[in-house]
Amino acid sequence: MDDAKGTAEAGHVLAWAGRPFAQAYCISLLRSTWTRDGICGHHAGYRYVDQPPVKAAIHGRVLVLEGIEKAERNVLPLLNNLLENREMSLEDRRFLLSPNRAAELVQQLQGDELAKLVPVHEDFLVIALGSPDRGNPLDPPLRSRFAALQLRQMPSELLQPLAALAPSLPLSEIERLLLATSLLQPGMSTALGSVVKLLAMLPGLNAWDLLKRACPGAAGLVPQIEKLCIDKALESLRQNTMNTSYSIVGVRLLDAKDDTRVAILQFQKTLSAKFTKDVVELLAPCGSFLSEANLPDDDHGDEEDSELDRMSAKQLRCWLKDQGVSDSGCLERSDFLVRAKDHLKELGEHSFPPPGILSRPIGSVSLTRSQASILSQVIMDHAAGSDIALIGEKGSGKSTLVKAFASILGYRTRDIFCYRDMSSRDLLQHRTTDPWGNTAWADSPLVQAAIHGDLAVLDGIHRLAKGTLYGALGPLLADRWCSLPDGTLLFSASQWSTLMNRGEKVKAALLASGARKVSPAFRVIACGDLPEPSKPGMSGNWIDDEVSTLFNFHVLLDLPFPELRKLVETVASNHSNADNEAKQRIGKLLSFSQAVKAACKDPDLKPLQLSLRALLRTAKLLASQNDLAGALDRAFSARFKFLEAFQRVKGEKLLAEAGIEALETTARSAELSPKQLDCLRRSPARPELVPKVQFVQIANHLVVLQNMLASWSAGQHLLLVGNQGVGKNKLADHMLSLLCCEREYVQLHRDTTLQSLTVTPTLQAGVVSWRDSALLRAAKAGRCVVVDEADKAPLEVVCILKAGLRGSEVAGFPGFPKQQTN
Repeated sequence: MDDAKGTAEAGHVLAWAGRPFAQAYCISLLRSTWTRDGICGHHAGYRYVDQPPVKAAIHGRVLVLEGIEKAERNVLPLLNNLLENREMSLEDRRFLLSPNRAAELVQQLQGDELAKLVPVHEDFLVIALGSPDRGNPLDPPLRSRFAALQLRQMPSELLQPLAALAPSLPLSEIERLLLATSLLQPGMSTALGSVVKLLAMLPGLNAWDLLKRACPGAAGLVPQIEKLCIDKALESLRQNTMNTSYSIVGVRLLDAKDDTRVAILQFQKTLSAKFTKDVVELLAPCGSFLSEANLPDDDHGDEEDSELDRMSAKQLRCWLKDQGVSDSGCLERSDFLVRAKDHLKELGEHSFPPPGILSRPIGSVSLTRSQASILSQVIMDHAAGSDIALIGEKGSGKSTLVKAFASILGYRTRDIFCYRDMSSRDLLQHRTTDPWGNTAWADSPLVQAAIHGDLAVLDGIHRLAKGTLYGALGPLLADRWCSLPDGTLLFSASQWSTLMNRGEKVKAALLASGARKVSPAFRVIACGDLPEPSKPGMSGNWIDDEVSTLFNFHVLLDLPFPELRKLVETVASNHSNADNEAKQRIGKLLSFSQAVKAACKDPDLKPLQLSLRALLRTAKLLASQNDLAGALDRAFSARFKFLEAFQRVKGEKLLAEAGIEALETTARSAELSPKQLDCLRRSPARPELVPKVQFVQIANHLVVLQNMLASWSAGQHLLLVGNQGVGKNKLADHMLSLLCCEREYVQLHRDTTLQSLTVTPTLQAGVVSWRDSALLRAAKAGRCVVVDEADKAPLEVVCILKAGLRGSEVAGFPGFPKQQTN
């Protein structure tokens, strides 16, 4: 069966099978699939375990091969004899043969020879799904075993199913959505469920804005779609209504029976950036840590206006000056007040603080108006039952929004760091070893999140090889069911309930097989970089037709300048009001950042671009010292010093235009403050771990040491970059010696594995035991870990270090308990 886009074939096949998931085995084929994975048995310990093709043949099930165009040509031909003659030789010396031939041999063979013959069930059937216009061509002998059927789903066929999801929504609105989607990405019509739900639950929302989240082609994330098609789709959905939006203002726990936890989400309606009194309540799953109500504040939306009304004429003049607004022509207090309120109107919605619970700090983070707006949209999609994809540049605030989402809804996060060589099995399960040396399957953090109803965070989703995400997680994300590598199945909550009601016999068989239920509260948030246009010799955009059907997409753009300035000022100052000099330094910093972004088309200036994370890190350094050039130099992580000569010339020109001194020629004090050291000095529990080295006080080393102490006092992690033999280890050890800080040491190399970085195996009395590595010991005891030769580590190892740096949950060796680094 072939389809142009390949988005809904599996659903049709499973529905045809009669009883979904109980009578069919589904295999997603990838380029990494090999013969033992999908065709023959798999060796586990000292026994062979039948894989889905063998199980389907023996028990008369339907075998669904999804994505046949992705498999290598030497994999699927192994099924030729099974399809043609119902015969196949297995690695455990069993032999599959047709039922008629097995009945004949029963009269001729006896004993062990007869026991090795396994008849293929008469109801065994194979259905292959794929797209004929892409991927590897099918082997002609294999292709001749199938009857071809082309599936083309018409948009009109989806009208009634979508109308059933939102009975209160007019059919004309759904028809316009289907028309717009067919103009953009015809295969995306099946992803309109969340759009019609939100249009029904939150009246007045802009259908085009919702379509851009459900259909990435409408948001311009698929470069292959021409702008003319986007304009035609926009014209079909054009509405003559006021700009309506909703903001999350309160969350309250409603029910916590069994394993299902439901919360009431309160959304306040906004018309043309003005808050109304209308509040809509929606029901949505929540995490296990939501216990207390996050109720909305009584007053919000007019705080800025009220604050201006209380200011004197002098205060209003200062406020206008801080905002960069001229006060010429203003003589009386009323004149200053009118000018200030006019400026707020020009700023629009960015001038108002976030409403309700978003107006308060979430953990240690205060969201801006734009970030709060995106978070409200993410929570809307969560209420509609969709998984989320946050797309933006590095350091644009994706991790901050994930933490805020988890904090508001009480979710426990389980991070999965993606890398290019990650296989489909790594996303679901991996092999582990028990104390007696036996190997077994262990669930990945993603499967654990699905079972326990947690939030799974796929970080760096753009790094995965093409087809890996959809092949491994497509059924789990789309239908909440999955076939795991160990042969067990995950079922959605509705399917689990149906199977449990079929009688005790079915229930006992299901539990004996190791099947488990996916919690209704389970959600996935994927974080990835903005897609780049396709280049010759490259795979192109990672948001393809398959990935587009799995998530609702949210693009994180640059913050509006007023929000950015206010955020940087808040971080850069230890007080509520910064002095004029501090504001001038912040102005220079933002001026340089904007100048580099304006010249973003120049590839030579790309290393000098400051992300939001880098800007805030620089501002945090400015809070402890007044050296803008030094703080900016450390924010670059020494990149500026290793640029080519022509790149440095361009960078120095931009720095001079912003009024910032040259980074290398800036004079800094080389004297260490005893009071500063006294405040940072620790009381070690194990003094033998405090390094003691012979340190020669070289002027350059003292300057670097002063900068290291400044970054340390600001609570930042340190990265020492330099050529071999310049004294990086000496500086690190001497600083820890001055601070009386215990040190753990790790040296990385190209063969470093995740196992060696987290736990180390030891043999005691013939039993394998696992001990914490230096990284986990430092995280548990609050010590400093020195990671030497960090540039030589593989990418998957660097991902574990990233988890530790940002305070995430770090998984040890598969099957080993996880450690919380914060």
